[in-house]
Amino acid sequence: MATILFPDDGDDSGLRELLQDWAGDLCSDPKLQQPLIEATITAASSNPDLLEGLPVEVALFFVMRELVRSDPCGTKLEAGSLFPVDGVPSAV
Repeated sequence: MATILFPDDGDDSGLRELLQDWAGDLCSDPKLQQPLIEATITAASSNPDLLEGLPVEVALFFVMRELVRSDPCGTKLEAGSLFPVDGVPSAV
């Protein structure tokens, strides 16, 4: 069973703060950091199996890192087309 990622009350500010720190470390372009955060949340929400077997924070970092690795120049992030056809980042 997948871990519940976002609280029912919608307060995910702690999660977003953590993701913002990582986005700043992984992506030097500030205008791409928010799309990276949103892409990470979308990937984790759409594919909870990506979070299986690891602490949530570790799994989210791996997802974000893979998103950056799959688009090192940020061109897909800018275009909003980061995910391949199946909607899942490759090999997390």
